[in-house]
Amino acid sequence: GGQATTADSLPPHVAAGLLALVETHPSNVAKMLSAPDESAGQLVDRIAGVMAVNSLSAEAVLARFFSGDLMSAHLAGRLGKSGKGNPATLAARIVAQWRPGAADATKRKSRGEQAAEAARAATAAEDAAGAKRRKAEADKKEPTSAPSAPASLAS
Repeated sequence: GGQATTADSLPPHVAAGLLALVETHPSNVAKMLSAPDESAGQLVDRIAGVMAVNSLSAEAVLARFFSGDLMSAHLAGRLGKSGKGNPATLAARIVAQWRPGAADATKRKSRGEQAAEAARAATAAEDAAGAKRRKAEADKKEPTSAPSAPASLAS
């Protein structure tokens, strides 16, 4: 046999997302995988193995093996998203939440809100860069001005 596939072989955001999903209903997932005594981490390793053996994406494994009810409960309860839709829709919605940066957008923002947020972030970045620059210039001036004596005392 080949090497066992574990959650470590998955992108970190997928492994974390699967773990969160398993932790929502560990007993249901354990029953589904016929592994009643395994920890959430072991169950995620099993799911990673199923994904590898069957060349399934996270979305496909959810849609194929997880019940709509379980995914719906996870979306509504843990992710604050709509739990409506068929298993494929629910799986896609869950996996979309795992993408890096998706957690910041718990509710969909309008273009205006996104633009305002981007402008605030840019302004904050400029302010921080400006403060850093001003401090660096002040640091440069400090040591040189202290040791040199005024011209009137030098002669």
